Amino acid sequence: MIDQNYYSKNEKKVILMRILTDKPKTLGECAKKLNLTRERIRQIEAHSIRKMLSTLRRRGWDFNRKT
Repeated sequence: MIDQNYYSKNEKKVILMRILTDKPKTLGECAKKLNLTRERIRQIEAHSIRKMLSTLRRRGWDFNRKT
């Protein structure tokens, strides 16, 4: 299980708005809602995805394997 503090508040919000939703928000929509720039939202999203992939790799997921 991942520690609740593994992701920052902004990372959680961006993940929910951009990835884990049926109707993803644009960078601009997220930026306006969180009072950040679109570039900062993009950076937060990229960092969050790297953290997710790192966690999955440590748990044995292999993303380079061909099926």
